[in-house]
Amino acid sequence: MRERLFLLYNKPMDTFSPLSHTADIGEKVWGRTLEELFINAARGLFSYLIVPMEETVSFRTEVAVEGIDRESLLVNWLNELLYIAYRNNVFLISFTIKQMEDTSLKAEVGGKRLLPGARFTEEIKAATYSSLAIRKTEEGFYVEVIFDV
Repeated sequence: MRERLFLLYNKPMDTFSPLSHTADIGEKVWGRTLEELFINAARGLFSYLIVPMEETVSFRTEVAVEGIDRESLLVNWLNELLYIAYRNNVFLISFTIKQMEDTSLKAEVGGKRLLPGARFTEEIKAATYSSLAIRKTEEGFYVEVIFDV
């Protein structure tokens, strides 16, 4: 079931895909640049949270996160997006990184409000540091992210 929902929202298969994990859920993520990697990680995260929502984008907000390195920045980015989604009852679908360095990120995100009574299909508590390592590849960047459910 989780994989089927994941593929409903998935962009081309070379951006993110499900990662099998015994207790939690995860994703494999690729990007030509670090910015693209972070955006694809966000898209992958929300692909697990498919819900009935409004037709038009009705929510936008600015996001600023920091970390001590790229990995902590990625975890803080994804956890901030989860917080925004749960707090505002929105499904985030657009991610625009305005400024990014190894330890800080500023972005604008947008989403659609959930229909009354709708709930996320998966309850993801947080992105974790479990085996987290952003790797440079010939094509760009790669990371595996595990989410606590």
